[in-house]
Amino acid sequence: MVINFIWSKCFFIRQQLSSSIVSLFIGSFIICPLFMLKTAMISDSEFVGFLLGFALSLGFTLFIGGITATILYRSKLLKIISCLLSVVGCIGVILILWFYLIDGYNIKIDVMIPSERFPHNITNDPSLNGNYSYSFLTYGSGFDERIDYGIKASIKTPTIDLSSIIKLSSFNQKVFKYNESALPLNGRIWYPINNTGPYPIVLMVHGNHLSTVPSEAGYEYLGKMLASQ
Repeated sequence: MVINFIWSKCFFIRQQLSSSIVSLFIGSFIICPLFMLKTAMISDSEFVGFLLGFALSLGFTLFIGGITATILYRSKLLKIISCLLSVVGCIGVILILWFYLIDGYNIKIDVMIPSERFPHNITNDPSLNGNYSYSFLTYGSGFDERIDYGIKASIKTPTIDLSSIIKLSSFNQKVFKYNESALPLNGRIWYPINNTGPYPIVLMVHGNHLSTVPSEAGYEYLGKMLASQ
């Protein structure tokens, strides 16, 4: 539709270019949003990604359009101009791709040598497991779709009514088979075994993930570490 509109309204373009050249030029520039999206995802700045994506798509359009026009034009002057535009576009594409494909530069970093008066490790590595043996259990409503919080739950917990606070979407209600008036209390407990307490309790409430994707494995290492210490 865009090509037909330009072709019907612009008499000057019809005189200088063929319909195939206009189609190729516009078709090449249509990929501009794809380049912008990709560069915006790679770069840290959306504005920089937009500019680089626009420059890359423009360079690609000049390169393809210039080559095509150089081949199809009969005028020597137009051939020279098209060839120059093609070279400019090719250089632009090469420079931008080089910028993204290089591994970076070797930069010399001045490192301060620590004083020998102070020990290098003041404490033991806190990320290592301790000396206690540990185990885990799960608690849940007993009717959850995940068996660890359903029929295999070690401790059955009552549901809670949060209908006055939140509203679950129809998608979540269909997936989890419950609504906001009967929300389950599900959790996993890592604890030391063969030792007498009392022990401190650490609560981890997490939710920065899709509700349909289990995330316990991402916190398992931390539960083991704390329970063993």
